[in-house]
Amino acid sequence: MKLFVRNALYETLEDSTIGIRMNYGVNSAPPSLSRPLPMSVVLLNLAIAILGLAFLSCLIFGFVAFINAHNAFKRVQGQPYHATTFEVIRPYYQKSAGMHGPDISVYASGMVEGNKEWMSLGPYLKRVPRD
Repeated sequence: MKLFVRNALYETLEDSTIGIRMNYGVNSAPPSLSRPLPMSVVLLNLAIAILGLAFLSCLIFGFVAFINAHNAFKRVQGQPYHATTFEVIRPYYQKSAGMHGPDISVYASGMVEGNKEWMSLGPYLKRVPRD
């Protein structure tokens, strides 16, 4: 009992204000080691961590995709739309060696409202040209 009173008397004001807990036990032994967790609990913890990370990643990706679409919408909001024609002056066909076979690019240069423009013709072709 003397040890308790003695330690309590020597506890400083700083120790009590910052929340340091003093050990008043005479010969306190370290806590006994508990047996290891079962494998099912370890796997459950791992699954929760992985799914939580996947959920957080989906939230971040969804937010970035939404902000990107919102900025694109704000950029063209209020601007008038008018259809115009693309007058093709010269088509271009380019074949190059790709990683999984030949890469074929089909472009056209032309005029749109007096300005020279380039346009990819890939989306407008029904089949990919061979030469």
